[in-house]
Amino acid sequence: MKCLKCGEEIKPNDKMKFCPFCGSSYPKKKQCPSCKEEIDEKAKFCPYCGYSSNKDKALGVSVGDSVVKGKIVGGSEYNIFNQGESKIVTKTGEYCKTCGSLLKDNYFKCMKCNDLHCTNCRDSENKGLCEGCGNVLKERQQKIEKERQQKIEKERQQKIEKKRQQKIEKKRQQKIEQQKIEQQKIEKEKREKEKPSNLYSLRKTPITISEDGNYKQEFGLNNNNKPFNYINNEYKDNKNGTITDNATGLIWQKSGSKGYIIYNDAKAYIKSLNNSRFAGQNDWRLPTIPELISLLEPSKKSNDLYINPVFDKNQSSLWSSDQASSGRAWYVDFLNGEVYWNNVVHDNYVRGVRCRQ
Repeated sequence: MKCLKCGEEIKPNDKMKFCPFCGSSYPKKKQCPSCKEEIDEKAKFCPYCGYSSNKDKALGVSVGDSVVKGKIVGGSEYNIFNQGESKIVTKTGEYCKTCGSLLKDNYFKCMKCNDLHCTNCRDSENKGLCEGCGNVLKERQQKIEKERQQKIEKERQQKIEKKRQQKIEKKRQQKIEQQKIEQQKIEKEKREKEKPSNLYSLRKTPITISEDGNYKQEFGLNNNNKPFNYINNEYKDNKNGTITDNATGLIWQKSGSKGYIIYNDAKAYIKSLNNSRFAGQNDWRLPTIPELISLLEPSKKSNDLYINPVFDKNQSSLWSSDQASSGRAWYVDFLNGEVYWNNVVHDNYVRGVRCRQ
């Protein structure tokens, strides 16, 4: 039989006075005339079937009724009645909501639907739920897990796609950069082709030649000290105080010294141009006679000089870097379009020149 307090199975023994499991007193038993179960001889009702010899209701339950968690549900078979920590077997007429079998002593109440079910219909994973509610819960959990996996997969695919797009963009940028480099190369080659080659190669190294020697042959002058041949200049104003002659590849000052200066001061003037990096350059020098002759025009221009009006008209005569006899240097007179020598203590203007890189 079962202990009335803890519900543990106890083997009947006339000498036993206490429950060996919970220590509660072990009363003497008698047989219920209705259900034939052994009950306390002092009990006023049968805890299994609710029978009362005095025809009174025990705890509000009559014969044929049953109690589940303190509520009368009625019935004719066995049921479990929870009273505190103890379990009392009573009768019930309920059927399992899942399989339809008559509920006896092995049943439970589903925590979700609150219906009674036999223990055979209990969910294997969620003991407090019936199979139906357990399956619903599993389906919901599976759905949630499926959605979670789909979300994870979607994020993974998005990362893969992002990396793919980044790789494509990187290749695109590399292609653009390569095209840019190739285009720059093409443009450079084009500029090199379009870059005018110097039609005239002029001496840029100073020499010393006597005014009594063969200077006319050296400088290409006639008997009037004017050049035999003139250059077809191709001037370009660089808008920075300089003029480029594409025919010779020389870059000239547009003007020059503001006044007449002696030869030694002419060298100092060129030095000052380099120190101040005139037009952003520091390789200015005094021109040679052939270089100055390249500026001469065969006839006077609108500035009343034998030089293109693109240049400043104030510099009417220019020192060269070529020397004559001791104490003398060569210069070009643009008032007459001729080449002469002069004493280094006399005055002329200065116009710096440099070669195009």
